[in-house]
Amino acid sequence: MDPFNLSDRVIVITGASSGIGQAIAIACGNRGAKLVLIGRDKGRLEETTTKLNPNCEFKLIIADLATPESVD
Repeated sequence: MDPFNLSDRVIVITGASSGIGQAIAIACGNRGAKLVLIGRDKGRLEETTTKLNPNCEFKLIIADLATPESVD
């Protein structure tokens, strides 16, 4: 069993538009995970997706998790 193979996993990443969140998204996407990427800035979040493996499946959620009204 390869502990770095994430092909059967769905991972939710908050703060995925920059910094550590973005780095985690890229690393997990490169290891085959399906991603749910959450961030406040749509443009920066979309920029993160350009750095993912082309075969990576992902869903974007634009929200500020510190503001309950922004999350449905």
